[in-house]
Amino acid sequence: MVILAASLIVLSYRWQAVLADVIATAVTADAALTLVQAIVYDLPRRHWPLDLIVIAIAISVPTIAAILL
Repeated sequence: MVILAASLIVLSYRWQAVLADVIATAVTADAALTLVQAIVYDLPRRHWPLDLIVIAIAISVPTIAAILL
């Protein structure tokens, strides 16, 4: 998280296409891995209806960040 924040700060001072691509790839990979984790691990272990809301939020936040970047 600290590396991502520092990279975004560097990118805000001076645009570097390679750094932007690396950041976008990393955030997209995080979103994809979060989705896989939710399907494989979290969904089978849910106990309460509230768990589905938490899982949906956990999936949507990295996905929205990947779309914005």
